[in-house]
Amino acid sequence: MPDLTDRLTHEGELSRSISTAFGKQRRRVAAAGAGADWAAFETELSASLNTHLGATFSIASENMVKTQVDDEEAATALLLLLLGGRGITGLLPRASSNWAQGVSGILAGQISANSRDTISRSQDDTIPADTRPSPKDASDKAFSTDRAEGIAATETTRAVSQGEAFARQRIEQEIQKTFTAIWVTEEDDHVCPICQPIHNKPEQDWPAAQSQGPPAHPFCRCWLVYRDAK
Repeated sequence: MPDLTDRLTHEGELSRSISTAFGKQRRRVAAAGAGADWAAFETELSASLNTHLGATFSIASENMVKTQVDDEEAATALLLLLLGGRGITGLLPRASSNWAQGVSGILAGQISANSRDTISRSQDDTIPADTRPSPKDASDKAFSTDRAEGIAATETTRAVSQGEAFARQRIEQEIQKTFTAIWVTEEDDHVCPICQPIHNKPEQDWPAAQSQGPPAHPFCRCWLVYRDAK
């Protein structure tokens, strides 16, 4: 995707890391059933998400400066401000860490709770046997590769979008260059009814629900391009 040239690499690494955490919890559930350690699962997920999303946020921010600031001297000064060096403490490491920690903790909690609920349904005797999922089916659903890939795609999109937003704010503050963000879809058969109507639309025309940029929904693969504001 144009937002990050090696986006698929970041997305794949995150997906594999989530799948590893899923595999560990699947084994815990198989061994302990309802007594499985869900706190450990949540901690592992949070650490994995934090590492990968923080790195993607930082790369997207740096890429934003390099591609959107034409003046080489101004770009160098901005990168120094963001990344640090020459005795300067950069703004980006703390910003990416704070953002990633907040998002990762919330997301890990949601994933863990949803997974636990799915597993619990297979162990709930109050649910009629003909509608109650088997333990294997519940585990397959909670810890599937498709689910890991979907989370990775969605959250990589979010990290790119938020990293660019951070850099955009710094560019506008430091060199008074302003932008208009344009929503872009993949323009393929998988584009959804939510994103298709705002393809190539400037941010002032986005619905309120999409005002913060991609992702607009789970598995969203959209990105933003930036044009000089007129």
